[in-house]
Amino acid sequence: MAYIFQQVAKDAKRLKIDRKTTANAAEWYRNEAKKVIYVTNQKVLDNADPFTSFTASAVNAGKMYCFFYDAKTKEKLPYWDQFPLIFMVGTWESGFYGINLHYLPPQARAKLMDQLYAGHTNNLNFNRTMQLNINDLKSISYLRNFKPCFKKYRYDHVKSKVIYINPEKWDFAMMLPMQRFQKATDQQVWNDTMKSI
Repeated sequence: MAYIFQQVAKDAKRLKIDRKTTANAAEWYRNEAKKVIYVTNQKVLDNADPFTSFTASAVNAGKMYCFFYDAKTKEKLPYWDQFPLIFMVGTWESGFYGINLHYLPPQARAKLMDQLYAGHTNNLNFNRTMQLNINDLKSISYLRNFKPCFKKYRYDHVKSKVIYINPEKWDFAMMLPMQRFQKATDQQVWNDTMKSI
């Protein structure tokens, strides 16, 4: 597990915060993430457990990942995220689709995750994964918040190992300031996203 998660995992264990049994666990993880002012993305990758980092072609639908990315059409894009945090939802011949949570401001990320948890309560197993795919997302109308976050990634433009985020750490990871938008500020991207929802 990447360095930033190790300390929060120790704190959660010491305080007996368990996502499966503690009512306010999600809120606790989100609050811990808000305390992090800056995250060095390269340090996240450099300190990743080799058993939780993969090549881009080995990623699986329904899981959360982060990685460095170089957009193929960056000259044409108004902006793009150099360090996506995604739920991988499917593949295409040259890459994969993902919901990049960074395109939402932190409060909207929390709202989207709460909707995902509520909609998948029966299948959610924190020792495994929340199984999401494109058809699931198309059929869940209340998740309109995901639409501006739906992105297409090419395998040959992933510029690092892909780091798997354990489901128990989703609430923490999604609130970390890891977004690296190019050609626009975080606030500009979030304003555009919120206008389109």
